[in-house]
Amino acid sequence: MSQNLVMTLKGELIVKEPKTKNAKRKVSLPASLLEELREYYAHRAKERDKLGDAWKMDRDGREWHFVFCHADGTPFHQERPYLWFRSYI
Repeated sequence: MSQNLVMTLKGELIVKEPKTKNAKRKVSLPASLLEELREYYAHRAKERDKLGDAWKMDRDGREWHFVFCHADGTPFHQERPYLWFRSYI
């Protein structure tokens, strides 16, 4: 899926398509990382099920599925994962 997360000046989160074709990128991942991501996704799905109605939805009532998110499913600010990784370098 090729989407961007945009935060408006009012703090509203919007998921939308990238502005240009060049903004869409494919990333190659090793099989070991894909397996880790599948396990993490299964873990997050269990957490989502435990929260029930407390799991946050987008403004159209669809579930959000972000790799980096708070316990309630809302995404982190777009710079937070970058800043975390940067601190390990």
